[in-house]
Amino acid sequence: MDIVSIIITYSYILYTYVGCFLIIVSLQTQLPIIGKIINKIMKYESIYLIIMGLIHGLTNLGGSLLTAIIYNKNLSKDKSRATIAVCYLTFALFQIIILFFLIDKSDIIFFDYVIYWLVGAGIFIIIEKQFYEKVDNQKYLMLYQIFLLVSGLLLVTF
Repeated sequence: MDIVSIIITYSYILYTYVGCFLIIVSLQTQLPIIGKIINKIMKYESIYLIIMGLIHGLTNLGGSLLTAIIYNKNLSKDKSRATIAVCYLTFALFQIIILFFLIDKSDIIFFDYVIYWLVGAGIFIIIEKQFYEKVDNQKYLMLYQIFLLVSGLLLVTF
């Protein structure tokens, strides 16, 4: 069995662990004991980030773990969003650089990627105007917490 087959076969285990972790992180406000445990884990942020990178490379779940660490930092909605944006930009740049060296350039259809960028920008503008600007910091944190909980539940159940 090659490494890719092993990763695919056992990735559901990582999905379950990440899902459970997201559920636990989402409950830290309601259960202070969980908050204390999560804070102890986050003291080892470098190790967490390495594990996050490995999991992202294997399963593409790095964004979920990034969201969890940002939530734990109790940043304002603007700082949370900016931090996540910079991290996703870093993820994307590394992924693009790696893909540039690994794939056949003739497989790249530029128009397909332009469509993704335009759709992404359009969704951003709609969400920005219709939702983000109207949500205060307290409601944002509550929605963030719900997002983590639902994401965790979905990962555990599917």
